[in-house]
Amino acid sequence: MGRQKPTAKYRNKKVHFQGLTFDSIREFERYQELALMERAKVISGLVLQKRFPLTVGGKKVMSKKSRQLAYVVDFTYWDIEQVRQRYEDVKGMDTPLSSLKIAVLEAELGIEVEIVR
Repeated sequence: MGRQKPTAKYRNKKVHFQGLTFDSIREFERYQELALMERAKVISGLVLQKRFPLTVGGKKVMSKKSRQLAYVVDFTYWDIEQVRQRYEDVKGMDTPLSSLKIAVLEAELGIEVEIVR
C-alpha cells in the first residue's frame, strides 16, 4: 500500500512557476495579474512575500520558542495611479491568528493590508 500525499489544511494546491512557489492557484493568478500590470506601467516595484516582524508598543512579539513572530504579505507594490504603496494578501479563508497578525501590523506600522479573494 502506497502512502498518499497529505491534503493541504485548506485544500490549496501549491504552484511552482519559474523558480517561484505560490501557496495557491489563486495567489499564482494574482501574481500573473500584477506582473502584467507592472509591464503595463500601472504599478511598479512588485515584491513577493515581504516579511514584517511584529511588534506591540515597540516590543517584539515573541513565540514560545523565543523567535520573533512576523506576518508575510503576499504582494507589495507601488500603485502609480493611486500614488500609494499597496499591500495584498491572497486568502481563501481568514483565521483568527491571521486576523490578529494583520491588526497588529496595521496598528503598529499604519499600513492597510488588503485581502484578495
